Amino acid sequence: MAIGMRQTITDDTSKEKEKILSDPLIMKWLADVPNKKSAQLYRYGVRVFFAWLGESPSEFLKVVKADSLANPEDYQHLARVKLNEFYKYATEEMPRQSKQGAVNSKGVSYNAAVAITTAVRSFLAQYGVSVKFGRRHRPKRTEADPFRRMELSPAHIRAMLANARTPKDRAIILVLAQSGMDISTLCSLRFKQVKDYLASDEVPAILYLARRKTGMQYYTFIAKDALDALKAYVADLKQRKIELQPDDPLWVSERGKHAIRPANVQRTMRRIAIGSGVIDKDLAFNIAGGHSIREWFSSTLLNEGKMQRDHIDWLLGHEQGDMGEAYFKNNKAVVVAEYTRCMEMGLLSIIAKSPINGEALKLAKDAEQKIEALQTEITRLGIENGGLIVHTRELDEKIEQLTETLKHGAEQTVELEEQQRQAADLSWRLLKYLNERDPELKEKFSDLDLRQ
Repeated sequence: MAIGMRQTITDDTSKEKEKILSDPLIMKWLADVPNKKSAQLYRYGVRVFFAWLGESPSEFLKVVKADSLANPEDYQHLARVKLNEFYKYATEEMPRQSKQGAVNSKGVSYNAAVAITTAVRSFLAQYGVSVKFGRRHRPKRTEADPFRRMELSPAHIRAMLANARTPKDRAIILVLAQSGMDISTLCSLRFKQVKDYLASDEVPAILYLARRKTGMQYYTFIAKDALDALKAYVADLKQRKIELQPDDPLWVSERGKHAIRPANVQRTMRRIAIGSGVIDKDLAFNIAGGHSIREWFSSTLLNEGKMQRDHIDWLLGHEQGDMGEAYFKNNKAVVVAEYTRCMEMGLLSIIAKSPINGEALKLAKDAEQKIEALQTEITRLGIENGGLIVHTRELDEKIEQLTETLKHGAEQTVELEEQQRQAADLSWRLLKYLNERDPELKEKFSDLDLRQ
């Protein structure tokens, strides 16, 4: 196929992929890419570009070099023309495929198109053809990027929290929001990194991290909302007989058998964003995911907290250089003070802080009386049923815990919300058990349902 022709990419076969990636020049170039993730992106970029172009990398390089010699005043001309054509195709026509191969939509994001052209430019530069392809060289955007990340507000994040199914999901959202870490770094956390803070209410809690993307060791913080959510998550694990050891991953599957991966978190975040109405279910890309929360964190500290940009970059795990890293490691107190100031201003607070009214406390006390009456009824009827006694005792203990929190707490916290959810769940289980064993007794105590 002539170099002026191009084909529409529909479904690359394995042979086509192998043919492009087995080109000697491509293999030599990729061997010199030190970063594993960059190499993976570059492989994808050149495969997609040359499949679209319909010409082998070696042949394209020969033609580009010949053109640069023939036109020394504009030696980048042909390469830039082809990159422009591909960039337009990628953002308007290129199929977006699911992992199963189904075409979801057409046109990738502008950032994805730039990433692919960057791979091709890197390949050409390796062999002496340097091509500029900045904003002024590539086609202008004619419409808004449909994959642009959403600008989140605390209300959006609260909506997602309300739709989170488990204490783990809530904790993940709040840790991301108050620390600014990315999802890969989140998944790399070990229990020992937060263990000591779970027995304390001292905030901000400092987290020492290693960000895989930049290979940098740094620290960031979490505030009260995230710490309370972590306590609720670990308490939920213990209730399900899952005991984390210091070197265990902090985030584990529902059965506690293995660590969760970034892909698990991304799927969960997408489900929560759709369920909460923050994004539309038809969107192929979650524009309210972990990176959007990370951007909310940084923009809040910068615009409302007036924190220094380099301090925010440090908390995000951005590369600082040797001098920058030395400064932040030796001036931790300065960064702690800045974060604490923003925290005390309430800038990173997600959970609505509202005084507890007497209604919640009254309901809890009423539930205590109902459980006491049920226990008396069980004794009077001489019911000898271990399961019923266990269910009743569990609910009794949870209501006592909830009552104590209501008596001494002045604010609606993540911990309190989790206790209320657990009490409601236990009451439903007890009534279900009663219905199976003694429907009349269940009917008598039906108002013990705390789910309302």
